[in-house]
Amino acid sequence: MQKSQIIAIFITILCVVGLYQLPKAVVKNKPKEQKKEMQSDAKSDTKNSENNKKDNQNQDNQHQAQLKPEQIAQKNNFLQKLKTAQNNTEKIQILDSLANFFKKNMQLDSTAYYFAQISDIDPTKKRQTANAYYEAFRFALSVNADKAKKMGEEARNRYTKIITENPKDYEAMANQAMTYTITENPMQGIKMLQKILQEDEKNMLAMLNLGLLAIQSNQFDKAIARFEKLISIYPKHYEAQLYLANAFVNANKKQKAIELLEKLAKLEGSELAPYRESAKDYLKTLK
Repeated sequence: MQKSQIIAIFITILCVVGLYQLPKAVVKNKPKEQKKEMQSDAKSDTKNSENNKKDNQNQDNQHQAQLKPEQIAQKNNFLQKLKTAQNNTEKIQILDSLANFFKKNMQLDSTAYYFAQISDIDPTKKRQTANAYYEAFRFALSVNADKAKKMGEEARNRYTKIITENPKDYEAMANQAMTYTITENPMQGIKMLQKILQEDEKNMLAMLNLGLLAIQSNQFDKAIARFEKLISIYPKHYEAQLYLANAFVNANKKQKAIELLEKLAKLEGSELAPYRESAKDYLKTLK
């Protein structure tokens, strides 16, 4: 995860906005209603795809103002090559370059849009597209609620297709579950995560996501338990350790948070810099 991504997500939690905001009114759907909603999501995928081109044009206009002249030139060069591509292989290569261009510039909605075009050509890339929309959803939560809702819906619909093919795809299920937490039926997402742990008690994503939701709902002791169990199984899950530190602070266990963050601040290696620097920044607010 890039430094800018982890810091954006971490700061959201620190501000008690919650990485995943649950509506105050919880709607408890019956199983038949839940199934109906899943089917409705799948049917809406076609309609959403028709709107994606128009939405991306609006996104492109917004993103252009954030790019440097040389970056705009690079983007336009890719777009021009896309227009003259001779076959699907060329198109996929150029679309991949565009997607990664926007990813590098943290414009993740456009990243997802171009990965979606790849999966339209090559359906085996549908997981890549679903994950891209999910990352755009996560990032948008801290900056744009409307965009988060749109990206979440796209991710949810695409994960539905993956789960239909493999009902035991826990990664897709755990990610899809989180997209439900900003809908009118957040409990569906929570129940999905709980179901994963019933079938796979060591599932990392399910434990992580339930821990985050516990923080959001101010159940800090429960969050601590979730993160401590996760870390006991995956001791190098540094993102979970950052969240555990935050749960300690909110549970009035500041010294435990400081001790944990001091360990994280000593991590070595450029690949661990996002966690190290986030720990250092958080420590400054506690001392």
